[in-house]
Amino acid sequence: MLPLGTDLEADSYVVADLTLGAAGSGSESQEAALLPAGGTMTLLAIRATTQAGLATVTVTPSNGGTDGDDLTVDGVLVVANGGVLEALVAGGPRTVTIENTEATEATVSVLATLD
Repeated sequence: MLPLGTDLEADSYVVADLTLGAAGSGSESQEAALLPAGGTMTLLAIRATTQAGLATVTVTPSNGGTDGDDLTVDGVLVVANGGVLEALVAGGPRTVTIENTEATEATVSVLATLD
């Protein structure tokens, strides 16, 4: 676990902002590329909101053709541990598919870092 005062010196990072349609709209799901095939992921942060506040989304981590278990994210998810990230899907996630479960449009922000 990282202490709160830790400075991360990532080799690379990605930031994505997604707009997802309401559940059942046909545009409620998008895939976000996180990082290249090599390296170790050190941080994954996801924040989902609607106009009314925090949103609930389903996140499916993937690495190549392998999907990890679906994660239900209620508003915010922050994972800052390489071992935990690798446990989400073999080798750590390289993409995530995010699906909005809300009845209204949601905005999802994603930050990932690679060491």
